[in-house]
This record gives sequence, C-alpha cells and structure tokens, in this order.
Amino acid sequence: MQLHNDPKKSATAPRFPTDHLHYAPPFPFPVPPQQSCDVIVQNALVGVYSNCGDLESANAIFACIGGRDVAWNSMIFRNLRNVDLPLQNALLDMYCNCGDIETGLNVFSRIENLDLVSWNSMLAGLAEHGDGIRAMELFVVLKGMSFLKPDEYTFASVISATSALLASDYGKPLHDQITKSGMGSSVFVGTTLVSMYFKNGNCKSAEAVFSMILKKDVVLWTEMIMGYSRMADGESAIRLLVQMCQIGFKIDSFVLGGALSACADLAMLKQGEMIHSQAIKSGYEVEMSVSGSLIDMYAKNGNLQAAKSIFSYVSYPDLKCWNAMIGAYSLHGMAEDALRLFDEILKHELKPDQVTFLSLLSACSHSGLVERGGFFWACMTEMVAPQDSRTIPA
Repeated sequence: MQLHNDPKKSATAPRFPTDHLHYAPPFPFPVPPQQSCDVIVQNALVGVYSNCGDLESANAIFACIGGRDVAWNSMIFRNLRNVDLPLQNALLDMYCNCGDIETGLNVFSRIENLDLVSWNSMLAGLAEHGDGIRAMELFVVLKGMSFLKPDEYTFASVISATSALLASDYGKPLHDQITKSGMGSSVFVGTTLVSMYFKNGNCKSAEAVFSMILKKDVVLWTEMIMGYSRMADGESAIRLLVQMCQIGFKIDSFVLGGALSACADLAMLKQGEMIHSQAIKSGYEVEMSVSGSLIDMYAKNGNLQAAKSIFSYVSYPDLKCWNAMIGAYSLHGMAEDALRLFDEILKHELKPDQVTFLSLLSACSHSGLVERGGFFWACMTEMVAPQDSRTIPA
C-alpha cells in the first residue's frame, strides 16, 4: 500500500499537457441525459477532466451518468487534491465508520500530507473492522516517521485492533511502548489494555493496569467488571461493583447486566437480589440486557417464578430475553414450555442463534425427546432460523 506520494517523483514525472485546454470549450460535446451512454467511458471522462483541473466539465458529465456508484468514487478520488486536509480526513473517517475499509485505505493512500488525525482515523477503522494485522503494519510505518508521534488515541486504536491476537506477540510489546512514552496512566489507553488482557485470559495484568490508573472513569470500572464476569470470577465482579457504588459512580445497564451474570454463574441469590433492587432504583429494570440477566440469575438460583414474572413484564422481548427464559425452562426440566417459547420466537420473526438451540437441545435431552432433539440439532448445524413451513415433530 502506498502511504505517501514521493514529492521528488511528482516533480519529475511527465504531466499531461494542459496548455491547449483554454482553446477547448469547457464541455466539448453534448451527452443528453436520456441517451444511453457507455458508463465506463463517462467515468473515464470524469477522471480525465478532474485530473486536468476542469471540474466544471467533470461535473457536467457526472450529472448525465445514470448509475453513479463508480462515478462518485471517481469524482471523490480525482478531486482529493483540490480539497484541504480536514475535508480529506472527514472523508476517510466517513468510509471507515461505514465499514468500507478498502475504500478508506484507498483514500488514505491518496492523501499527500498525512497528519496524525489521518493515521488515527485509519487505525480506528481497522480496529473496528477487526483487522489487527494491517493495523499493526500501519502502526509500524507510523513509528518509523520522525515528524509524527503516536498519541493516546493511536495506541488505543492499535491495541483495540490487536486485542484478539496473542498478547505476548502484540499487546505486551505495545504496552511496553506505552509505558516508555509516559501514557501508562491514561484512562483512555488503560481501558483498551484492560480489555486486551481479559480477552487473553490474563487477569493479573488487567488488574495491574487498573491499579496504575489514578483517575478511573465509569468506562474503565465497567470494563473490569465485565472482564471478571466473562472470566467467571463473579466474586471479583461483585466486589468491584460495590466499590464503584461506594465511590459514587452511576451504574448503567451494561454494568448491572454483567454483575447479574456473575451472580447467576455463582448461584449468589442474595447478591443478585441486591443488584435487582439497584436496577429498580436506577430505572434499568426494563432494559433488555438487565431483564435477560435477571431472568437468567433467578432461574439459576432456583426461583423460576421470579424469572417468569420478570419475563411477563417485558413488552417486546429481544432474543436474549427469549433465550434466557428458554434456558430457565430447560434448567427446570420443563421441555414443553421451552419448545412453546421457540414457536413464539419464530412468530415474532426473530432468528434463533446458537444459544437458543443449545438450550432447546438441553431441554430435549433431559426430557428424553430424541426426535425433537434431532430436529433442533439439524437446525443448529445449518445455523439458520427454521422456516415456518418446517414443523416440529410431535
């Protein structure tokens, strides 16, 4: 990927002669909109006029093109040199935010005077796209430049991009660079480091990063609680939640859902009821993520009636809520109720996922429903929602 235009090459490269252009009319031949024209030729003409600096003619041809997908790109790329850097960065950011990474890289490679905003936008786009390898390659190129230095946004993006990769190969060396650059106490960078270490199953390193940051924000606390919850360390998750409340941070639905999941896994009914009370006080009981976690928590703690009560109050359950209730019925040996909810999922035009099918298979297994279990196994193997025309074996 070409990252910079070589100014020396540009100065000596042969240029298209433009002296004759003032002799030609701005738009030398008509292209009637109603006439069927070759779009490829039209796009080529847009590029030629844009390259020659004749934007009026380029715009006139562009206006006549029916299918403009290619034309838009042609107009944008050919005119990049005619707009200032902030607008170029805004265009790059737009493509990255829309998930069009390849076009974003194309724009990035055409910006002549890349600044740190350009690099950070591209790295953030690659991080969002989960492309850790290319993000790291780009970061190495940036590090080799003498006139640009990575900031906390740069490090946060590249750590996020590589968090799913082996920490010893990527995350740990990046952490060392962050420490050397004096950004080890940055809450912004620290949050991505905590996430990266938890994804690699390294709780001790996540805790070390957390303890180094003096000015902790709600995002960092949330990342720690969710990390412990995912690692099935419910006691640590609950402990941090209590500390967070004591300090005075506002608890959101995301934190409550994570803490409730920890209570469910550890069968901590008392703590779960306390968090339920906190959810009611803060108005988050009706949030889908909290409702699903409450159903799961009460079911795993043996209180199926409480789980059913919460589910009945949810007006428009999402798939997580349906899955939680199916799991609750399965856990308590009520296979027919679980299968009935599966029919309801299909009626609500939701697509069952792997969690749905695993709960249904468990329900069938505990109740000896071999034929129905085979049906759900086939559905899960295909990983598509069964069509309405397919009936569940009686």
